[in-house]
Amino acid sequence: MALLIVGPLLGVLTGFVPSADGIGTVTPLLSSSVFTGVVVWTVAIAIAGAFGLLVTSLTTWRLGVACIGLALVWSAWGTPRLDQLVRVDGMTNPATALALDGAFVTLVACAFAWFCAKRGERLDDTEPAPPQEMGLGVLACAVGAMVAVFVIARDERVGQAMGAAVVAGFLGGFGGRILGARVPAAWLLLGFPIAALASPIIGGMLTDGSIAAATYEGDVSSLLRVMPAHWAVGLLIGFPAGCAQANAMIEKQHEPAGAESPAT
Repeated sequence: MALLIVGPLLGVLTGFVPSADGIGTVTPLLSSSVFTGVVVWTVAIAIAGAFGLLVTSLTTWRLGVACIGLALVWSAWGTPRLDQLVRVDGMTNPATALALDGAFVTLVACAFAWFCAKRGERLDDTEPAPPQEMGLGVLACAVGAMVAVFVIARDERVGQAMGAAVVAGFLGGFGGRILGARVPAAWLLLGFPIAALASPIIGGMLTDGSIAAATYEGDVSSLLRVMPAHWAVGLLIGFPAGCAQANAMIEKQHEPAGAESPAT
């Protein structure tokens, strides 16, 4: 339902954001009207978030968070690739715009995911994590996400960029949970806006000369190839699975020695 019903409706909604040179569905800072972009994308993410909260109340927070990402897939799929973006006047070096845009869209999406995770974990009897562990978990989440994008996003194709973001969400959730085992999943989500903000900036530093020229030559840093909406969508889809995998490993390590698995 998130992908096939809510998603297309949100794709139509975000399509109303005015774009320069007809480059497709754009996020706020890449549009010709930042105010309209902010309002429309916030409303679209809020609708996806409301759907995610509904799913959380009926099932689990993991499915609710994933549904927020799935509901926004259509909107993210229509956003321009980096090679399309650098052809727009004034966008030959878009690293700063991509960083701020990515931080905004991902932060708003993670805010609604935070409510889902917080609601789902409300009954968990866990010890509060010390500040050092919380900081380490959030940092691991951010670094894991950036490493995944750096390794996987080898060209500007939308499928590869979004796939890299999904793996980034998985690796971020896995690493954040492993190094911050007592940190609630809701707080680990703070690492994702950091990753979406830092990646284009670091990618711009790693790219020699003009980003536009490097894009045409295929030498641009892979950290620049994942667009803002791809970050928000992929991270929320992959994050729950990464947390679940890490939880399974942690539980396995804490099983009593010699314990036998229950008969199936």
